[in-house]
Amino acid sequence: NEAALLAVRHGRASLTAADLSLALDRVSHGSGARHLVVSGPARRRLALRAAGHAVMATALHREVSRVSLLGRTGLLPVEHEASVRTRAELLEDLAVTIAPTASKRRFLGSASTAGETDLEDASRQARDLVLRFGLDDAVGPARLVGPHSEEFLGGELTSLPLSDRLRARTEDAVTATLAEALDLADRLLAERAALVEDLATRLEASESLEGAELELLLTVDREAPAAT
Repeated sequence: NEAALLAVRHGRASLTAADLSLALDRVSHGSGARHLVVSGPARRRLALRAAGHAVMATALHREVSRVSLLGRTGLLPVEHEASVRTRAELLEDLAVTIAPTASKRRFLGSASTAGETDLEDASRQARDLVLRFGLDDAVGPARLVGPHSEEFLGGELTSLPLSDRLRARTEDAVTATLAEALDLADRLLAERAALVEDLATRLEASESLEGAELELLLTVDREAPAAT
C-alpha cells in the first residue's frame, strides 16, 4: 500500500523499484517515518547526512548499494583476505562511521542530535582500537579490556584495573582517535564537495537512490585513489 501511494503521488501508473525501496524504509521505521522527512532545512540536513556517508564510503572503496533519507546507507560487506586489520584500516572504518557528522559540520556549519547513533558507534570503534586491539602509540600495545569494550567509559572494565593516570591517557587516546577520523572524513568530503551537494539535492527530491542512477553518480569517485 505504501509503495502504491508513493507511485500515485509522483504520477506513475505502475510501481518502480524506488517506490518499493522507499516504502520498505517507511514501514521499517514505523508510521511516524512518513513525517520524518520534512521540507526545508531539516530535509537538507538529512540529505547531506546520507550523502556524506555514501560519498565517504565510496572514497574509501566501500561498495554502496543504496542511499536513503530515512534509513542508514546500504554498505555492502568489505571483503578482507584475513581477519587481521591494521590501524589504518580501522581508522578508515571509523571515518566512514563518523562521516555523516563530518558532512553536516562541513556543509551546514554544525552537527545535530540526529548524529547520536553515529557517534555512539564511532566511540565504540575508537575504544576498541585503543583498548581492545592496543593500536594506539600513546597507550601502547596492551589489551586493557575484554572482548566488549563498551564497559570502559563510566562502567567496569572486564579485564585489568587501570590507574587514574592510565585511564586518563586512554580517554585522551580515544578522543584523539575520533578527532583523527573526523579530520580524515572532513578532508575527503571537502575534496568531493560538489558530489556531496549533487547527491544531497537528488535525495531531497527522491528520498532514496539505488541501482544504475546511484552507480553512475559514484562511479567516477570510486575509481579515484583514496587519500589517507
